[in-house]
Amino acid sequence: MSMRVPFLREERIEEDAELLLSEFAASRGLSIEPPVPIEAILEKYLKLPFEFDDMHEIIGVPRVNSDA
Repeated sequence: MSMRVPFLREERIEEDAELLLSEFAASRGLSIEPPVPIEAILEKYLKLPFEFDDMHEIIGVPRVNSDA
C-alpha cells in the first residue's frame, strides 16, 4: 500500500512544530524548554501511542558490540 504525502517546506514544518508546542504549553499552563516532553505531547495531548520495539529481536539480527 502506498500513500501520497505532500511536500512541506522546512519553514512550514518549523511553523507547525512551534504552533504545536505553544498550544501544548498553553493547554498545560507551562512554558516549554529543553528537554521537550515528547512522550507527554504524543500520548496525552495528541492521543498517539508511543512505543519502542526491539527490532533486533523482532527481525532476528544480532546486536553489534560497539565497545570492541
